[in-house]
Amino acid sequence: MMNFEPAIWQEYDCPISQIDYDLDGQQVCIVGERFYCPLCGSYHTAGEDGPNETVLWLAEDGSMIFRELPKDAEEKAAWLAEVAHARLMIKDQPGLPPLRREPQHGVSGVGD
Repeated sequence: MMNFEPAIWQEYDCPISQIDYDLDGQQVCIVGERFYCPLCGSYHTAGEDGPNETVLWLAEDGSMIFRELPKDAEEKAAWLAEVAHARLMIKDQPGLPPLRREPQHGVSGVGD
């Protein structure tokens, strides 16, 4: 059985370091939002030299939903709520690992 945890993230290739990086959970950017890149030490803009799509993983079958960047804070909040709802739906299922907590500030980590 695959370890499943509903998630939301954006991937981008830093144009300076040429390394793939992920923004996840609260760090997901809305279109036009600038964010700090710890790989190169500069700022990028979502939709320009940053991420261009958002990935939601809500189903245990491994299927992912690919969307444009959220257009505003309200849309981002709605997508985060979708992930939170999916997490609640699996919370009490036996055999699933405990859900990890999303970091509240900063960028969460390096991608593949």
